[in-house]
Amino acid sequence: MMLRFVRRNYNAILTVTFAIACAMALIDFVVTYVMSVKFNDPAVQRALDTITPVFIVSILILYVLIFVRRLRDEYLEKLWLKSARSFAILVLAAPWLWYFFFVLRAKITGHWDFGSESIVPEFVRLPSKTAGIGYYQFEGMDYIFGLVWTYSPILFVALFKWHGWRDRD
Repeated sequence: MMLRFVRRNYNAILTVTFAIACAMALIDFVVTYVMSVKFNDPAVQRALDTITPVFIVSILILYVLIFVRRLRDEYLEKLWLKSARSFAILVLAAPWLWYFFFVLRAKITGHWDFGSESIVPEFVRLPSKTAGIGYYQFEGMDYIFGLVWTYSPILFVALFKWHGWRDRD
């Protein structure tokens, strides 16, 4: 019964969950990076404690909708395959694009040091570039894997929606 409901309303459930996940990611970005809010503020802690479970559930629902093949019909499966191809291309191209823009910025500015303009939080930065790997580097890798875990289903669903939009014509 539940499988039939999800199969009939797959696109609607995917759209609503995608919108919730995008809204929560935007709120997280605005609070963390734009407003530079201090996390020890009790009001901010209450807001984050309220938002975080909704965000995690929406990401888990996206993962279930992405991975469980029985929930999609033939048309949605074709869209899924197109999205998977596009996602694989982006995953393989992303490091090269990142490197290209890194080198391009270094050529334009004339130096490789980014100084205080880093886009990663303070605890992710390596304390010494020549020292061996330690606890802080593993903490940074955990942070990066968490970001990948969080935003990869959002990117996949965005590609899925884009392929669906292109297929309507």
